[in-house]
Amino acid sequence: MSIKTTKRLALGVIAGLVFAPFAAIAPASAAITAASGTLTVAAATVDANFGGTSSTATGSFTYGYTAGAISDTVTMTASVSTSVTGATPTVAIGAISNATNATAPLTVTNTVATVTPATAAAVAGTHTVTLTANKPGVYVVTITPGANGIAAGMTAKTITFTLAALYAVTADGLASGTASKSTANGVAGPANTVTLAVVEAGAPR
Repeated sequence: MSIKTTKRLALGVIAGLVFAPFAAIAPASAAITAASGTLTVAAATVDANFGGTSSTATGSFTYGYTAGAISDTVTMTASVSTSVTGATPTVAIGAISNATNATAPLTVTNTVATVTPATAAAVAGTHTVTLTANKPGVYVVTITPGANGIAAGMTAKTITFTLAALYAVTADGLASGTASKSTANGVAGPANTVTLAVVEAGAPR
């Protein structure tokens, strides 16, 4: 072996020892990137008629984030944060739809969806969220995302469900009349009269 060859081998060994520690501690991939997460609801309020002993109302939510690895999972948890006295409401998340690069298996009770990336890339999905209640009134459902390093943009969102037993309506068919869950009004027709009615669970009374 020549002297020149020996020097080359020695330099190669030294270089390996110098850079090996840095290679060992280099991250395998990036985590969920800052400011990459979003969580939105299709509508902040959902109104529905209440009828019988149990009624349901459905809203939805959509999320998106950038995954640095397939291990960057995010949980979406739905819970009833405001209820009606004496009521026993339940909430359930539906299967993922409009999915991009993700699956989202649900828990047995369908209150948690675990969003799992297929690859290290952008992730998105939409779920319905259904409230079932045994009393009329106002309920609030909170959708809470959970993940380490999640972006500030992916914060909890709420949907307010109003299940009304009575609705006031203008029964004379006047297009200028207005109605809500508690009041109704209309423009006087023939003989200066206005016909008003009340409906319960969608059936006039």
